[in-house]
Amino acid sequence: MTETGTLTSFDRSYAIERLKRQARGMRLEAARAAAMLATQLMSLAAAVEAEAQALELGVEDRVAAWKPNR
Repeated sequence: MTETGTLTSFDRSYAIERLKRQARGMRLEAARAAAMLATQLMSLAAAVEAEAQALELGVEDRVAAWKPNR
């Protein structure tokens, strides 16, 4: 910015392109984070499902240490 608080056309173009690159980078980061979170949630769901199945089959000694607090 200049001392008067206005941007030159070059500075304005540069700022616009920088902000657009920054937004693209954020979108890519969000997509990677979403994929990682989805993988973790699927793994957790499989573990919970396995625990439920073990309880259904009466194999309580093989169930993971997770037990609801009473």
